Amino acid sequence: MQPKKDGPAGISLPFEVNRSKAVTDDAVQSLYRTSERGQDGAFPLGTSAQFHSGADMVVDRNRPICAIAAGEVVAARNGVGPGEHPWGDTGFVLLRHPLDNDKCIYSLFLHLQREVLHPDRTKAGWLRRLLLDGAPAGGKPKWRVLGSFPTWNDEDRGRFSQANMHADKPLQAGIYDDEGSTVEGTGLYLKIKGRWIKASSGRKMQVKQLSPWTGFDLDDAASKNPIIATLRDGKVAILDADKKDGRYRWTVEAGETVGLAGTYQGVPRVHWSVFSKNELFPTGPLPGKEFGPADKVKLSEVDLTEERGDVKHTEKLIEALDPQKKTIASMPHAIPKPGEVQLFYRTPEECWRSRYLAVKGLTEFALDVDAFLQQDRHQSHGDAEREQFKKNTQSFLFWKDLAQADDFPKDGKAVFVHPATAMRLMPALLVHSFDAGPGGARPPPLDASAARGKRGGVPDRRARNLSRDAEGDEDGLGKRDVHLPGQLVGELRLRPRPRRRNHAEECPASGRAERVHGARVVLGSDDASEPEHRGSRLHQHAAGGARPRHPGRQTPRGRNAPPEDPLRVRQ
Repeated sequence: MQPKKDGPAGISLPFEVNRSKAVTDDAVQSLYRTSERGQDGAFPLGTSAQFHSGADMVVDRNRPICAIAAGEVVAARNGVGPGEHPWGDTGFVLLRHPLDNDKCIYSLFLHLQREVLHPDRTKAGWLRRLLLDGAPAGGKPKWRVLGSFPTWNDEDRGRFSQANMHADKPLQAGIYDDEGSTVEGTGLYLKIKGRWIKASSGRKMQVKQLSPWTGFDLDDAASKNPIIATLRDGKVAILDADKKDGRYRWTVEAGETVGLAGTYQGVPRVHWSVFSKNELFPTGPLPGKEFGPADKVKLSEVDLTEERGDVKHTEKLIEALDPQKKTIASMPHAIPKPGEVQLFYRTPEECWRSRYLAVKGLTEFALDVDAFLQQDRHQSHGDAEREQFKKNTQSFLFWKDLAQADDFPKDGKAVFVHPATAMRLMPALLVHSFDAGPGGARPPPLDASAARGKRGGVPDRRARNLSRDAEGDEDGLGKRDVHLPGQLVGELRLRPRPRRRNHAEECPASGRAERVHGARVVLGSDDASEPEHRGSRLHQHAAGGARPRHPGRQTPRGRNAPPEDPLRVRQ
């Protein structure tokens, strides 16, 4: 049986596996193994033999972390800079994902890098939109003039030439605001400081366009939006409180970047939790072996009502993980050592039950540190060591700061499931027609530009075919309130790219299309004898076809590469 190439709609992996964020069977297995083969932090038993409410995923630093489904940004914190906390990065993002029947599920990503609070430099789409909310409206781009240029007056517009050029009134090099633009012949002319200069000649650009937000002032934006001020100060920001017309303003789409992976305890990784206030997924006894890809998955319930750190607390977890007492439960006093916990999770034939537990318990992010340190197991530690531990944990005890969030388990007690298992169960419960709320005027998510090319959606110089003066505006684009960096704005318009033809629309209802060595022939129509050739691989891929790959042809990587291991996460 061939593995599925495309996952269910409306759901995404938190990071790419084999260059894809599709939730496939192989990708889910890769997530399981990535969470179990780290140094510590597996679900639900950590190396300290206590409940761990999520899974620590081994992910390279700087790697984009993405929303697993459409939802709302509940809360976030911009963590400390590198080296400021002895344990690592402290940034986090908490998301809420609406489900059917007015239910919801939460996903938490912790140990995210500190973001640069600037619209052009942040990688998180929701954060960029938030920062632009505090920026001055109608931002215009700036131009960096690379040299000294002769100028023209306003009355010369429409007949720019060397005859009426004012060489005695040059514009010196510098950075200037955009005041207008037009095209004459093959040249682009800009209006700067009340005068016109020739910015391009053919394909040669003599100025460089800067972002509209080059002069973004963080303090000014923070004075207009208290959420920005809270993030700037490194505190927990509750985005739930910011609504418009009764709807949450700050939303994300499935697969949209919400942050960048950081480090914890010197190792690149991200803590990932998925939880809900009440049970959502099907429950029941576990079978004698792990569920297969086609099996109906059920979760075994574990109720940890005991105080966190209690011996009975640990015994319940171990009993759920090893009911036959073959491995981890056969150890004396049922309290394993850290190395024994790691060995247990490195044996999938033994640890698979950990993937199918619904644990109702208290998260470590709502821990009562004073009560925790008074337990017998911590009495051997000195006072200085315990005080240092108490100080370092404060940055991660942020649950108490989430009291203002809507419909949230404020006491820290929730139902936690393995994040990878949640990816398997969520598609059946997702609200597929998720309404992002009143955000029609906002710029698109940062990741949405990935489909338009590697340059972030900004058209390259060849694509900037300057069409006509804005007075005609024949293309009907109209003016835009928000512009992506690099776009030509003002009076100038970009020529719209012709829409690619849809083969299904071209073919008659009774006909079908076949492709032979890069040519498309419509069968069952009058013009079947005239193949439509595609001259480049780009056109063939856009049309849904592919050029035949011959046995001797090299792959894009420069060699005849073997098939990729679907279980290996590309770091």
